[in-house]
Amino acid sequence: MIEERFDSHTLAIMNFALDRVCAEARHGEGTTLSELTEAGQQALTKVTAAAE
Repeated sequence: MIEERFDSHTLAIMNFALDRVCAEARHGEGTTLSELTEAGQQALTKVTAAAE
């Protein structure tokens, strides 16, 4: 899965970021995988656009 596409350092950073976001979310444990995926895609689009 995802482990095959990223090195261990990148995976650790991604995991840390996800933990921080979910810890601050009011009902983070109730967020579905689809909702998290959509949020991640939107964030990646913003970051990519800002870098151009």
